[in-house]
Amino acid sequence: MPTDPSREAEEARARLAAAHAAIAEIERLERQRPDQQPDADIAIAAAARVIAIYQARIESRAGDEEATALAKRGEVAERELRLAGLHAERSELFRELRARTLGSETARKLIRELDLLEARYLS
Repeated sequence: MPTDPSREAEEARARLAAAHAAIAEIERLERQRPDQQPDADIAIAAAARVIAIYQARIESRAGDEEATALAKRGEVAERELRLAGLHAERSELFRELRARTLGSETARKLIRELDLLEARYLS
């Protein structure tokens, strides 16, 4: 089914606006955080990693058509690798469950987390 260019443009605009809003909120929270807070360096590093994810999202959608197409191919490759990693994690969890080195309650919890991540990457 062909995609509607106006909907794609609307989605791209909304994603950019959302990413900018997310960065602004993270930066606002960082300004409010006291520097003397325990583990301040951990919070600063975490904020930098999350902002970098949003920056990459912005950069991948803010270029010309060629840059955007390249970014989309990169996203597809990343999604495939993430799904392969999730598959390997799930296989290992089932192997440990069968070997009785992992309890069923813990296995259920971890497998559920993998299921949610997989659903995200498949959507």
